[in-house]
Amino acid sequence: MLKLIVVALAPAIIIMMFFYIKDEYDKEPLKLLLKAVMYGFIATGIACVLECAINSFIKTEEDVRGFMPILLYYLFAVGLVEEGAKFWFLVRKFYPHREFNEVYDGIIYGAFISLGFAALENVIYVLSYGMKTGILRAFTAVPGHAIDGSIAGYYVGLAKFTSSGLRRKTLLLTGFSYSVLLHGFYDASIAWNYGFLTAMLMYGILIFGGKTVLNQMKKSKRQIQG
Repeated sequence: MLKLIVVALAPAIIIMMFFYIKDEYDKEPLKLLLKAVMYGFIATGIACVLECAINSFIKTEEDVRGFMPILLYYLFAVGLVEEGAKFWFLVRKFYPHREFNEVYDGIIYGAFISLGFAALENVIYVLSYGMKTGILRAFTAVPGHAIDGSIAGYYVGLAKFTSSGLRRKTLLLTGFSYSVLLHGFYDASIAWNYGFLTAMLMYGILIFGGKTVLNQMKKSKRQIQG
């Protein structure tokens, strides 16, 4: 069991280290980053309760059939719920914090909350389904959560440092919507089960999201330098 837990936690820890190393100018306190991970754990529990409640109305997730029903299910019953739980903690607990003093801080806090979520979720999956699941999710679901959270966090960072109330709300909504769409389409691509096309679409979404995150990280650093 210990080996399975290590396999489940390792991807999230490695990705956390990546985001922390990339925070080159004013590193966030480790205490706050640990809190972000803890909030991610709590968000997992909240999302689980909400998803169970939703599934009780549609019997089971497996009852969802067809291209559009599957997409709508994963956008609203999964993506909206999970990203909503993570986003709430990001905005309520970190957005107003005095340590949130640059755009990149939104990226790192968003990533750490999401990776806390992914770590706990991964432990549950790996203990239930075994080592192969852990290895697969290390290259799919775990980085996927990090991507969704950090993209949302980038827009939260932009919102933090804009003087326009309307633009602030627009940026927050954009970041949240972006994360929900990426999450929903990623999950739906798996549920559609189109064989090789599913794999292409799934990894295409991850690559697109990963490139977006790297681009946003560069932009946030240019804003500091500029």
